[in-house]
Amino acid sequence: MSYLPTRDETNEVIGVSVAVVDVSERKQAERAMRMNDEEHRYMLELHPQAMWTLDAQGGNLEVRRPAVQMTGFGDEWTRNLGWLEAVHQDDVQLAMATMKKAVGSVRPLDIEYRVRSIDGEWRWMRSRGSPCFDASGKIHSWFGCIEDIDDQKQLEEDLHKSQTQLRSLFEGVRSRLRFGKPPRKAMSPAA
Repeated sequence: MSYLPTRDETNEVIGVSVAVVDVSERKQAERAMRMNDEEHRYMLELHPQAMWTLDAQGGNLEVRRPAVQMTGFGDEWTRNLGWLEAVHQDDVQLAMATMKKAVGSVRPLDIEYRVRSIDGEWRWMRSRGSPCFDASGKIHSWFGCIEDIDDQKQLEEDLHKSQTQLRSLFEGVRSRLRFGKPPRKAMSPAA
């Protein structure tokens, strides 16, 4: 509701003009958007993967709570390149090169690396993300997630060990069959 004085030729107030606009629909839409935003944030906080957002150049803007809780680092580690403090030294160079290549080529990012968890153990992570474009076709940000793939990596390693053992066993059996005594010929009955 708004009020506006009505004046005569001598600029004396002779009345008041009142304008009333029904904003109920707009207020309901704003309330619904706030609820959707809150529900979306809540859903992201419960998700086992850690969501992240980067600026157009690949600088961290936000990393969701699961990643921060897993590493034990504070929120400051998510800014700029602070997250590299948690990455295994053997993986840092590849992680940076892959990220720079993705940002420079506008291709989706997909990389695996080890991160030190809060208990000091190294866990394998996979980070995937894609650029988000504005109306003019320029990248305005990147969105992605970090998932813990340590169990998967452990299973792959166990499978590789089992296959190696099986091959070794098979080769041993095959060499014994090859170098063993020739089978005896069956004797034919005397005539």
